[in-house]
This record gives sequence, structure tokens and C-alpha cells, in this order.
Amino acid sequence: MDWRDQLAAWVSSVWPWGSIFGASFVGRVMYRAGICRRGDRRFWSWSLAWELPLAVGMGIIAAGMAEFLDLGIRGTLAVSTAVAYLGPRGIEAYLERFLEKRARQ
Repeated sequence: MDWRDQLAAWVSSVWPWGSIFGASFVGRVMYRAGICRRGDRRFWSWSLAWELPLAVGMGIIAAGMAEFLDLGIRGTLAVSTAVAYLGPRGIEAYLERFLEKRARQ
């Protein structure tokens, strides 16, 4: 196997995850911009470093959700951005409301 073929195989296997994590990071930056706009936090601070592992974790969760829903790459990127924007607290609040409504039925 030629080195170009190996490189192409490596890029094609890494590309989907890189785009998912990129979309997740965009979602976290959107959330962070809203916090900064309200004046609760400065954009460039050490707390920005915590957004990267959070974006990776939310990207993995979103990839699982998108696979379960059998979405294409565009749907996966949209779910990844939305889930990362909501973050763990937003997802928890949404699930609590959903489960409360379901328990009342």
C-alpha cells in the first residue's frame, strides 16, 4: 500500500469525528458568547479551557444520538452543535421536563 493510500484512509477515518468535535466546539462557543454578552464572564479566561473537554464529551453523546436516529452527516453535525450548546445541564433539564410530562400521562 502506497503512503498516499494510507494517508487517504487515515483522513477518511478521522474526518467524521473531527467535524463532529468541531461542530460541538462551535456549539460551546455560541453558548459562551451568550454568557459573555450578558456580562457574566469574560470570553478569554481560563474557564474557556474547560469548554474543550465538554465539547468532546457532548460530541460523543451527540454522535451516539445521531446514529440511533439514523441521521446523515448534516443531521449529525446539527445534533452535535445543538447538544453542545445545551450542555449537560440543559440536557438534564430537558430530560426532567420530558419525563415529568410522560409520567403524568
